Amino acid sequence: MCHYQFMEDTAWLPSLDEWTAHDGSVWTRGTPRWLGESDAARLQLRDATLVAHDLQGVGEDLVWLSPRDRRIFWKEKVAGHLDVANGAEVPHNADGVVFRASVWTDVSGRRLILFSRFR
Repeated sequence: MCHYQFMEDTAWLPSLDEWTAHDGSVWTRGTPRWLGESDAARLQLRDATLVAHDLQGVGEDLVWLSPRDRRIFWKEKVAGHLDVANGAEVPHNADGVVFRASVWTDVSGRRLILFSRFR
C-alpha cells in the first residue's frame, strides 16, 4: 500500500495535476486525461507499467497491483465498467462501482495507470 500526500486540497486524487507518493515519487498527470477501455486494457498488461487503484476513494491507501493481480483486478472489477467522461452510460460492476483510468509519469519516466472509483 502507498500513502499519498495531496499537493492541493481536493476531494479526488485524479483531479490533481500532480501528487507525491510515500516514497517521494512525484507523479504527474499524462494525456489524455482519461484512458479509454482499449488503451487501459493494453497498458495494464505491460509489466513495465505500474498499476494501482484507489478503490476506497480519497484519503485511503493506494493499492499497487502486481502483474498477476492487475490482470485479475481488470477482469473482475474494471473491464466493461470504465467511464471515459464522454457522457455514455457505463454499467456498475458487481460491487456497484464504475472506474476512471488515468495515466501518470514520474521524473524517471515510469508510467502508472491509476484506476479510481468514479461512482
